[in-house]
Amino acid sequence: MEKFNFIKAALIIAIIGVMALSSYALLVISPKYTDLLVENTEEEAIRTGAHLSFMLFGKGEGAITQDSLSKVNVAMIMEDTRLLVIQKLNIFSSSGEILFSTDKKEIGKVNRKDYFFRVVAKGKPYTKTVSKNSETASGSISETDLVETYIPIMRQEKFAGAFEIYYDISKRKSKLSALVKRMYWTIFPSSLALLGIIVFLSLKANKNFEKLRETELKLHRAYTEMEQKVISRTDALQQANVQLEKEIEDRKQYEKQMIQATDVVVFDYQRHLGGRDMEPPKKW
Repeated sequence: MEKFNFIKAALIIAIIGVMALSSYALLVISPKYTDLLVENTEEEAIRTGAHLSFMLFGKGEGAITQDSLSKVNVAMIMEDTRLLVIQKLNIFSSSGEILFSTDKKEIGKVNRKDYFFRVVAKGKPYTKTVSKNSETASGSISETDLVETYIPIMRQEKFAGAFEIYYDISKRKSKLSALVKRMYWTIFPSSLALLGIIVFLSLKANKNFEKLRETELKLHRAYTEMEQKVISRTDALQQANVQLEKEIEDRKQYEKQMIQATDVVVFDYQRHLGGRDMEPPKKW
């Protein structure tokens, strides 16, 4: 019974393990790949922001203003944006106003979101992943999957403005999803095959266990029957031995009586012949 319970427990653990492996691939590995894609895109945006800051504003001092941008070649910005595969580029003043945008409709808008002043204005980048048809950090609706990153422009360790860089990750996300699906559909059938093997071996082991158990029961019954036969034959042998000893004792008594009777006959015969003074024979 204990062996059967062990096989049952091992089978349950195997099923749980297969389910856990598949769930881990779907619920943990896939999101991790997406997080890695976002992290890499954020790092790329930070490098791009550093490059644009140096190319456009150099190592000057003071906040970024409209006058600062008036000296900038807009055509050069647009070319850099195209070469760097940037979906959209906004340049903010330190107050949150958009001074430049590749989407001219954005120019003049002011970002009053908490994250801009609580995070970006403190010199830290801020990144948000935006799914298709979802709202961006600035409040617009995205038509593609985006990674939106704010990179602060720091001058003399003071916040001078910020870049807002949009990277379209639709293609990379699609390729990543396809890769994760292939991985999942590789792991899942393998897990099912492994589970099938475990179930087959468990059933076979259980069948062998039942045969072994049946054999053990037969051996036990045979041993019990043999033991009963031995006990019965031993009792019969003991009884026969007692009977034999009794017969031997009876025979000795009979022989003793016969000897005594013979002595008496001999004595009477001798006495008859004339030996009247003879002593009678002793008793045995």
